[in-house]
Formats: sequence, structure tokens, C-alpha cells
Amino acid sequence: DAWRQLSDLWHRDLITGMMLQTSSNNMGNRAGKYNNIKLGTIGEPYALNPENLITFLSYLSELMDDAGRWYDGEMFLLVPRQFGTLISQTLYEKQWCCDTNSSILVNGMKTPDLQGFSVYESDKLRPTLDRSTMKMVYPLMFGWQDAYGFSGDIIEAELRHAPGNSFGVVYNMLSVYGGGVIYPEALGKAYVTFSTDGTVTAP
Repeated sequence: DAWRQLSDLWHRDLITGMMLQTSSNNMGNRAGKYNNIKLGTIGEPYALNPENLITFLSYLSELMDDAGRWYDGEMFLLVPRQFGTLISQTLYEKQWCCDTNSSILVNGMKTPDLQGFSVYESDKLRPTLDRSTMKMVYPLMFGWQDAYGFSGDIIEAELRHAPGNSFGVVYNMLSVYGGGVIYPEALGKAYVTFSTDGTVTAP
């Protein structure tokens, strides 16, 4: 419907804006103050698995702390849905962080706090195929929740009869929206594969 289409449009615009305006110090395989942190690239992704998840998350928090942009209770990690499978394995088999009696997802959107990050799932993080391993490479976004500003509003809306001989009505609306990075050093980007994700069969 129209509302879902508009929500998807805003969602994609928000994620694209964050990905394009992330600080270069907080991405790639030479990230950080000393260029010694590997966050992965499309061609050389970070292979994420239950055993190295804590290390990976510590890299993210270290980057934000070094940038002076770590704020307790205000940090986010934006992940694809495949992250949930990895988390389930980590929590139930390793039991390293959270109350395993609690739900992994709250309302399908948010996981419990992981190393100081509130984790949100999105299906707008588009993967890329790594042909050397035949695994999908997914982008992850992380940072301070106030690093990016976004605003959107519907300024006009109306119902009209469906065109031609179609039955029903169509919903037309005019919206304005926009956003931008306020603190690029408070955003980071990683490219990862998941050990719990299968390989793609070559055509």
C-alpha cells in the first residue's frame, strides 16, 4: 500500500545516506586511530561467526570510543536478518551475554543490548556476492543514534477513483523528506559474511 511504499522509500534513503557519508576512519580493513582494525570490504569481508562476535563488537565500540562518540544507551547496530541466526547460535550455545530466557527479538525489530549496542534488523541492507567464496557479503551500519538527522512529512493527500475501468480508489500523496550526516565520525560501516549463511550455487 501507499504507506508501506513511502516507509520503504524513506528507509532506503536513510540507509543510503548513512552508508555514503560514513567517516573513512570507521570502515574498511585499515580502520581506527592506528589503522589496525579490520571491518571488511566487499572484496575482503569480515567472516563473522559465533566465536569472533564479541571481538567484532569490541572493535565497533573501540572505534566509537576513540572518535569520542560513545554514548551509553545511545548506540545502534543496523544488521540484516541473517544476523539473527548467528545471534541465536551465540546466545543459546555459548550463552555469553544475555538472559537466554528472554526473546531474541522484541516486536521483530530490536535485540537485547549487545556490548552496548541496540541492534535493529533491516531488509534494506542489500548483499553482494563474493565470487571467491560464493557467499553473500552484507553491509552493517553502527554508531551514535544522533549522528544522522532525517525528517519527513506528508503535506498533501487525497483519494481518487482508480483510472480506466478499474474498481476501487487510489491514494495520492505528496511528501517531503531529507536528511544528512551531522557527525560522520559517529558512524561506521562493516562488510561481513555469516558462518550460518550458506553458499550460493553457481549458475
